[in-house]
Amino acid sequence: EGAVGDTADDSSVLLIDEGILGYNNGVTGTATFSGGAQWILQGDLEVGHNGTGYLYLYSGSSASAGDDIYIGYNPNGEGTVIVDGDGSQLNANDNFVIGDDGTGYLTISNQAEVSGADIYIGNYEDSSGTVVVTGSGSSLSSGDELFVGREGYGSLTIQDGAQVFSQFVSLAYLEEDSEGEVLVEGDGSFWTNTGAFAIGDDGTGTATVRDGGATTTGTTYIGQFKGAVGSLTVETTMEDTTASFQIDGTLNIADESGTTGSLTVQGQGATVSAE
Repeated sequence: EGAVGDTADDSSVLLIDEGILGYNNGVTGTATFSGGAQWILQGDLEVGHNGTGYLYLYSGSSASAGDDIYIGYNPNGEGTVIVDGDGSQLNANDNFVIGDDGTGYLTISNQAEVSGADIYIGNYEDSSGTVVVTGSGSSLSSGDELFVGREGYGSLTIQDGAQVFSQFVSLAYLEEDSEGEVLVEGDGSFWTNTGAFAIGDDGTGTATVRDGGATTTGTTYIGQFKGAVGSLTVETTMEDTTASFQIDGTLNIADESGTTGSLTVQGQGATVSAE
């Protein structure tokens, strides 16, 4: 708790009730795990409570929380988490929040895996959450809901063969000022969502699928409730590539009066389909 600079490796196991990196204003807490080391928490994990927190999981190391994980907890809190390498994992048994009331950054790379029961990117008003999932074999999995800009600002990038899995998606969920942005780009980059997908629920949502990226989902709303703004772009900018957005359900553009929705499909190999 507070200013911490701990490093664990060589398959070490650290078991504690709760973990906080960067508890007070003006302090920095850092924890680094590598070489198969494990961090097991029975309760919550907070990276950047009121201060600044850094968590690094490398080369097959892992961390798991019995309850929630927060990256950027309070308004002054800023947290950065990097999960990198084959076998590296980070798991929340309950909610996984990137930018709760503060600012959170999460990078998942080189076949690393991250999961939570529900995932929130930019949870409360004035929060900011940024997530990048990159590289073949890298994945982000939500057991149920995935919010990108619930009340604040959220950004999710899926690139270079990475994958994301969810059952319900909302970009810009609750407030008119909320903002959610998603980019799916690169060969093999894929988002699988089994339920509804809302691009601009109450706020402004933007989704782009480009140059080898693909998304499959259930019924999709581009601009759902009054005052919302939604935009979906599916495009190719290079030769001999594809981009697809496949809907197992209906496509609704500007679902209610006072809503703005737009769909743009451009380039050879770019497709949107609905059943």
